[in-house]
Amino acid sequence: MAVSATGCCLREAVISAKLILWTGAAFAALAGPDTIKLPVPAQNIEGGVRYFSELLKMFGGVELALVAYNGGPGFAQRYARGETALYGETRDYVRRVLSRLQTTR
Repeated sequence: MAVSATGCCLREAVISAKLILWTGAAFAALAGPDTIKLPVPAQNIEGGVRYFSELLKMFGGVELALVAYNGGPGFAQRYARGETALYGETRDYVRRVLSRLQTTR
């Protein structure tokens, strides 16, 4: 189940949701109350889980799905073909999530 595979990422998802809410609130204050609707954290997390589930189906494994989730599907396809290497944020993200996944099993 995708939820258990991504459960280790809940803390990052909550932090991301808080950042999105804060950023969105700041933007809404500048843009005006009728201009923008802020995301609902539960819907944001649910959408992320659904998206990750699709990436798992598309790429057939957790590592490539994580690469696609963080770096985008195009980057994951190039990585899978050996045309690029993991670097920076994506490399660190994949290592961190895989490490946490191993400790929860």
